Amino acid sequence: MGREQFSKLESALRVLLLHMLKWDHQPDLRSRSWALSIKEQRIALDDVLADNPGLKPRIAEPIMRGYRRTRVEAARETGLDEERFPAQCPYSWDDIVSRGFAP
Repeated sequence: MGREQFSKLESALRVLLLHMLKWDHQPDLRSRSWALSIKEQRIALDDVLADNPGLKPRIAEPIMRGYRRTRVEAARETGLDEERFPAQCPYSWDDIVSRGFAP
């Protein structure tokens, strides 16, 4: 059960971080759809953590693990070189859960 919930948490973080990277690196393509996807993944993230409060102290681990894949996905989806994206997650927990995104 714990591994499955950890995977759900990592998955929500990956999608959220992907859209944050795309938002920051492709400002001309920002859209309502991206902003809503960020909102949707924040809700999923909140739900997983509400159902599994024991995961919250471990949040740095799924961020780090998820971001490694997110960086590659962002390069593939944007057509930008992978090196354009920071090697380490550039977002704080506060950015991830509360930074504003208005198209």
